[in-house]
Amino acid sequence: METKISSTTNESSFNFILASSTYLILAGQAKINNNYDGLLVKFATDASTTLWSKIISGKKDEKILAGILDGNEIILTGYTSSFGSGNNDIFFTIFNDQGTIKTFKTLGGKNNDVGQNIIKALDGGYLVL
Repeated sequence: METKISSTTNESSFNFILASSTYLILAGQAKINNNYDGLLVKFATDASTTLWSKIISGKKDEKILAGILDGNEIILTGYTSSFGSGNNDIFFTIFNDQGTIKTFKTLGGKNNDVGQNIIKALDGGYLVL
C-alpha cells in the first residue's frame, strides 16, 4: 500500500515500511523542484515522533524502491538518473540506524537499470534484483 503526502509544491510517496522493535522506517521518494529524490524517514514505533529524515538527491531523479533491515543497518536499493553511467542506474546504499550513510554505489550500463528488490545472501552479502 502506498501512502502519499502532498502539498501544492511537492509530493511524497512511501513505497514500503521497515519495522524493528524500536523504530519504523518509511522509504520512497519526494518530488522537489520537478525531480524525485529518495526519501527515508525514521519514526518511533508508535509513529508519533519523527526521529530523523534523509534525502538521496542529485540533479535528476532518485527513487528508493526496496530495502531491508540488517541489525543496526538500513540497506536500500532503487535507481538514480543523476549518478552512474546510464540513463537510470541501480543504486545500493547502507545507512546506520542513526541516519549516517555508510555506503553508496551505483551499478549499470548505458541503458536503464533498476534495483527492484534486495535480499541478504547466505554469505552475509546482499543480492540486488
